[in-house]
Amino acid sequence: TFTKPAPADVIDILSKAVTLFNQSLLVDNYSAFLIRYNIIEICDKQIHTDGKFKLSIDKKEAKAKQNQALNILLEMIDSNEHELFKEHWQNSQKNIQYKPVKNQLDSFLRNQKLSPETFLVSTSDLKKIRDNITHGRVEKVDSEQLKDANSLLYRISGILILNLMGIKDWKLIQK
Repeated sequence: TFTKPAPADVIDILSKAVTLFNQSLLVDNYSAFLIRYNIIEICDKQIHTDGKFKLSIDKKEAKAKQNQALNILLEMIDSNEHELFKEHWQNSQKNIQYKPVKNQLDSFLRNQKLSPETFLVSTSDLKKIRDNITHGRVEKVDSEQLKDANSLLYRISGILILNLMGIKDWKLIQK
């Protein structure tokens, strides 16, 4: 399940994505990869869920159990920080009721009408490349795979920009 961003947010996301898309053409391969990967992350401003957990008790009883849990946790927190912790607890309660998405990147790309299983570079390899570059392990990045990944991300980021503009008539050509 996805919740789409508000129209004003779409304009902001589109502006950032187009700027980064153009910038990615002016830098080295490693930087281009990170910029293009970042375009995906910027476009993925949706709330991801696989639905809510099913409760085995009614909402009133669940609320009482949550309050019990909060009181137990507050016993471990310095009393000077109780109010701050309670705020954090309330925010956490909103998020914890939803089931996590198994693979957020794949899920987002599928939502954009792309098929990650057909990519010449898998999404897990894209993540590995990103992690290696980000953590300074560029020697672990195969130059041919980086070239293929950059080509793929170039196309994906272009499609994401088209989708943000409401243009849905496109085809992903990988080579």
